[in-house]
Amino acid sequence: MTREGLAELHAALRKSATRNTAVACYQNDGRRRMRLLWIVGARGRFSADGAVAVRTSRRFVRRAAETPLWLRCVCLLAQAAALVHDLGKYSAYFQNKLRDPKMLRDDVRHEWISVCLLRALRQGASWQEAWQVLHDDAALNVVIKRPTGPGSRAYHAPATALEAIDFLVASHHLLFSGGEDGGSVPSVEASHVRSKNVPQDYSQPHESLPKDIWKNFQRLESKLSALSETLQGKEHTEFWWACLILARAALIFADHTVSARAYPTPLDDGTSAANTRFVENKRVLNQPLRWHLTEVAHVAANAAWRMGQLTQSTAGPLEGLQEASVASITEPADEASRYHWQNLAADALARWRLDNPDTPCLVFNMAGTGSGKTRMNLRAACILSRDAAPRCSIALNLRSLTLQTGHSLQSDLGILPADMATVIGDGVTQRLFDWAKRAENIDDRDVVESEIMCSGDSGPLPAWMEPFWRTERERVIVGSPLLVSTIDFLDAAGRPDRQGHHVKALLRLMTADLVLDEVDGYEPEALVAVLRLVQLSAFFGRNIVCSSATLSQATADAVHVAWISGQKLRHALTQEADAPPALSGIAVIDDNLAPEVLVFDNKSAAFSEWYAKRMRDMTSHLQRMPSLRRAFLQPVEPSIQGFQIAVLEAVQRLHTENAWEFSSGRQISFGLVRVANINGAVATARSLAQALPHAHVACYHSGDWRISRFHKERRLDHLLTRKRGNAHILADKEMRGLVARATKPQVPFIVVATPVEEVGRDHDFDWAVIEPSSAQSIVQVAGRVNRHRLVFCDNAHNIAVLRYNLRHCKNCEQGTKDTRAFIFPGYEGKRQVKRYKEHDLAQLLPWQAEALTIDAGLRLGGGSDFAIADDTAIATRVTRFFGADSDGGEGLFSRSPIDAFRMSATPYEQTPLRNRAGRKQLWRMQLEGENALYFRWDEDSHGASWVHNKHEMLEEKAAPNAWLALSPPEMESLCHEAGIWPEEGLQAELTSYNTKDDSFIYDLGFGIRRIT
Repeated sequence: MTREGLAELHAALRKSATRNTAVACYQNDGRRRMRLLWIVGARGRFSADGAVAVRTSRRFVRRAAETPLWLRCVCLLAQAAALVHDLGKYSAYFQNKLRDPKMLRDDVRHEWISVCLLRALRQGASWQEAWQVLHDDAALNVVIKRPTGPGSRAYHAPATALEAIDFLVASHHLLFSGGEDGGSVPSVEASHVRSKNVPQDYSQPHESLPKDIWKNFQRLESKLSALSETLQGKEHTEFWWACLILARAALIFADHTVSARAYPTPLDDGTSAANTRFVENKRVLNQPLRWHLTEVAHVAANAAWRMGQLTQSTAGPLEGLQEASVASITEPADEASRYHWQNLAADALARWRLDNPDTPCLVFNMAGTGSGKTRMNLRAACILSRDAAPRCSIALNLRSLTLQTGHSLQSDLGILPADMATVIGDGVTQRLFDWAKRAENIDDRDVVESEIMCSGDSGPLPAWMEPFWRTERERVIVGSPLLVSTIDFLDAAGRPDRQGHHVKALLRLMTADLVLDEVDGYEPEALVAVLRLVQLSAFFGRNIVCSSATLSQATADAVHVAWISGQKLRHALTQEADAPPALSGIAVIDDNLAPEVLVFDNKSAAFSEWYAKRMRDMTSHLQRMPSLRRAFLQPVEPSIQGFQIAVLEAVQRLHTENAWEFSSGRQISFGLVRVANINGAVATARSLAQALPHAHVACYHSGDWRISRFHKERRLDHLLTRKRGNAHILADKEMRGLVARATKPQVPFIVVATPVEEVGRDHDFDWAVIEPSSAQSIVQVAGRVNRHRLVFCDNAHNIAVLRYNLRHCKNCEQGTKDTRAFIFPGYEGKRQVKRYKEHDLAQLLPWQAEALTIDAGLRLGGGSDFAIADDTAIATRVTRFFGADSDGGEGLFSRSPIDAFRMSATPYEQTPLRNRAGRKQLWRMQLEGENALYFRWDEDSHGASWVHNKHEMLEEKAAPNAWLALSPPEMESLCHEAGIWPEEGLQAELTSYNTKDDSFIYDLGFGIRRIT
């Protein structure tokens, strides 16, 4: 049977598999040896060599060790909180609300009423008396009472069993609100209490509290308090916070799954209901509240126990990579190839794992451009895995790279299709879904959850887990052994304010090792979001691989702080108070130096010193290597016109130095012009197209129609993959036609691109002109030059660095030359950061004889004043959350005791993964005959629809030499060819930064830009 046929058979079997299925496929290697390729269904039925048990017997064996104390605490905490989580729904107001079809806005949320009732009942109040606490302002508005010390403004998180229960009940739908100051106290104002005058019907119970509910709650609370008697007080906030991570996930899980059930019999009007559902488009009462509380408590306790087991067991119920996939991933590289360094790294990691079988490991993969980091990341994860079969999540920064990376891993590494899935969430689809589902949930007012778009396959999930996932596609997220995803999905694991998505991402994070690609490619606030994932992965005992060729000291220190804070949290949960501190492995691997894998305790100083020395050694090694990317400084007269003139001069010089013969009498080159922002990129593309009519100019950025961007990426991926030279370019039909029709012997092909080009795209340009935003941006763009061919530069140049960036030129024109320039993107632009002393690249980079070799050393170990300024800015913005400031104060997310501010949504909103500045606008183009009409998706209180907009989307004719530019009819045709609806392919998601809607110009050659 062929490999393709076998893959098809495998896929077919998986689609029809049930819990009783068990099919194995072996390859006969001769000499009576059988090699396992894959198993569908119950994997424990087969041995590695094909033996199958013909009969089995079972015998009960008492477990040697009982359930650990921490897990019992987590289960009791989830169960107790679940039993009272909706007491506030017993109010006459809420019951009337369920029966009233009108949408009502709560003055006090039911979960906060539950907490207020709970506190009053604990104090001995009767059921009727407890409700009157809602009219006591002091009782209604107090979240937590104790500061950490005399005169301190900082409050700490729950430190007792009772406080943990209260927080769990209050936060099962949303977190508290909070101030801007990291030491402030979380508040119920605006989040849970929206009116100072609570109406009377809020404080009138609809019926009596069932005695069994309160009796069972008291029993559970007393049991939890007794069990944790020695774990009370602020020195134990880490223990309770660790418990809350699991217990809160279990409660949300239980509440969602139970609420989704349809109660079998109609409710009497006098019965208190928990929620409603739709029957034949009519809203009817669904579950009795008493039944709902009891069921949620039962499911929450079970889910808490199951989640606890997931964090501890190496032989969990979820499938891992099959042996054939692991064998393919870990296959040694050819010793004669440039990838042979991977074998040394793999051997070092394997030896370390053998010596440290139970220790988690943090790996920094710093191999250079084009050296196979992606493959080595996964190989390292497989080698270090402590699971019975490896499970891994690969988190990527750019959405456009998810499918590309997934396809590359599957085709290059031979991973079985059934072992891998991709999350392909799409912003356009998500916005439409969000609006369609925006009808407010009057029962609970949860945040609307959009469907997670996935492709791939998944094995069977444990029975307890299945009800939580709405669709088969979503089940792939947790079930797939290898998940290739945008980091946007996993980000929800570190966002407890994301509710259901938070739990889904958390389940994935706790059951798979984590690979973070290009971890230094994030803005500092976004990096904080990534660090929360590092912290949680460490808490769950997982291995982490951080991949980047330019991982600076500041970023590495921040990752390490997050890592050890997660280790401390795990230690606080699972170990005795007097146990020695936890140890963890730290590895640095790359293609230049010998790999190092060491064991560290929870001290940051030792790691920082070790890493700094490693960076010095790497920089010294790189300085001795032949130059692959040699730059000159391009003079810039600091004005907008001067900027465009400088770009033109640099382009002409670089083409002259790097052009190569395409055909007799014709020379071409492929050049990249990196411009920081879309408007600047479009303006630069038009300027170059006008000044160089013999050149072919493309413009690549995110402000484009979806099908147009797809076309550009597809063509560039083909042309600029030059691992085997230029033969495919010489044979390309379009290229041959363009060169043949050229009016001059010199034919430059120029791509003007924003930063979407510089991370993750595997392109090999002949040369690049760089508008700098940071030292990182210079190194990243340079990595797209000479990437595959690796031709030594000698005395030639293939990179030009502009002396000033466009923002500085604009500032000079406006008479504000000292205004911040390295912003949006860049690290200079936050109020906590001091303005850089220089914006002159002649001063910021270490030029020697008017030239500069650009490699990772420029970014590492203080390789330039630019890098030092960037590191200082990053550290200033990140250490507020992870790390220690100049006064020794610990960051919010790594602080002990746990700061109460983490109970609010504010710190998570302050550090989003994606900068939400500006408003997203969705546009669609529609062809009618020869004309294109433009529609904007408009939303208001009356609904939403596509609105024809004649005034805010203008057209500009394409330049005659615009390259890779499709006309609207060509785009529509490509949509049909690609099998997607034009209504989808001819959409663009644009950003407006004004209070009123921006207007846009669609340049038919270079894409869409804002009118400023």
